[in-house]
Amino acid sequence: MLQIKEKTIQLIDALKATCKTYGMGNDGNEYKIITQVFLYKFLNDKFGYEVKNTQCPQSKFINEAKQWGNHIRTNVGQRPLDVAEHHFGRRSYA
Repeated sequence: MLQIKEKTIQLIDALKATCKTYGMGNDGNEYKIITQVFLYKFLNDKFGYEVKNTQCPQSKFINEAKQWGNHIRTNVGQRPLDVAEHHFGRRSYA
């Protein structure tokens, strides 16, 4: 658990350094960027977990792939979102 905390702090420090390099250090936008990066990372990991645990014919190959997103695009011929919509149903956010 301590290793995850240390890696998280390193990631935040790297993001802060990047923001400072591009003139957004100690700015409200810096907080937004860091928050959005963490939200994207969480949603991407959650999506990957759900795709790997689907009961579809490709799930065996997806689980064996190093990069599941690239595997879906090249071998299944669909975007990850298309695969998710096929197995979980299309969702409307309107």
